[in-house]
Amino acid sequence: MRERNALPWVENLSRDVRYAVRGFGRNPIFTVTVIATLALGIGATTAVFSVVDRILFRSLPYAHDERLVSFGLSQSLEKQEFTLGGFFYEWRDNQKPFEAVTFERGVSECNLTEGNPLHLHCESVAGNFLSTLGIPLQIGRNFLPQEDEPNGPKSAIISDALWLDRYNRDPGVLHRTIDVDDRAIPIVGVLPRDFEMPRLQAVDILVPAQMDPAVQHTVNSGIGYPMWAFARLKSGVSVAQAREEMEPLFLHTQQWIPPQIRPDFICKFVLSATGRCRMLTRLRGYFWARCLRFF
Repeated sequence: MRERNALPWVENLSRDVRYAVRGFGRNPIFTVTVIATLALGIGATTAVFSVVDRILFRSLPYAHDERLVSFGLSQSLEKQEFTLGGFFYEWRDNQKPFEAVTFERGVSECNLTEGNPLHLHCESVAGNFLSTLGIPLQIGRNFLPQEDEPNGPKSAIISDALWLDRYNRDPGVLHRTIDVDDRAIPIVGVLPRDFEMPRLQAVDILVPAQMDPAVQHTVNSGIGYPMWAFARLKSGVSVAQAREEMEPLFLHTQQWIPPQIRPDFICKFVLSATGRCRMLTRLRGYFWARCLRFF
């Protein structure tokens, strides 16, 4: 019975295949077009997957990135966790589970105003930003504590791409200044070739943020300027322990948010799981791979 029922299906398939082959033979141009379209489609799909796979699943270029976390608030207009200056310094000064806490202010447009003008991306960061992430420089040094003080000495760390394009990888760049927005800033270091910001934004120059904690309690209704916070867990401290210890601080500072918008804010704690948590900030929304989320 099974053989008799199966034969019509096989015969129909065979007849359809023969008909398609005859049709392709009568119209070879159409045949070539179909085959080329299929080949391009399969090839493009494979290429796109390969690119996305490399972006999402390659390791972060940070030392012991399994101990790095980002933390802060999220709300309806900004799903990625962020913080505010007043909150950050309260958390930094009273936290216990981290060996280091740092931040970035976000990339802003800037201009190289010496020689041939060049449009660049500059980022202001905490003085301990690179050391917290575990990023060694190719040449030069990190920011000094006094360079991150309000109105402190100026300094800049440039990208490998800028070092190559503008200075032909000349080690003597450390004895030069770079004119950014008509300000001469001494170059003190060069980032590694594989350097990436935690949020994957392009950056050409890092400068110390030189933020005054006291000022952050006076601007923006007393909660400070927006920023993005990162921390390195102390050895032996788990994410669950860190979350438990940070929760009272989160709840305390959340009361500083105006009551009418407070329910829209959620505390968030994100662990970079084995260094494979990647954010595609250039796509609409945020796509996370192998992340652990809390709160």
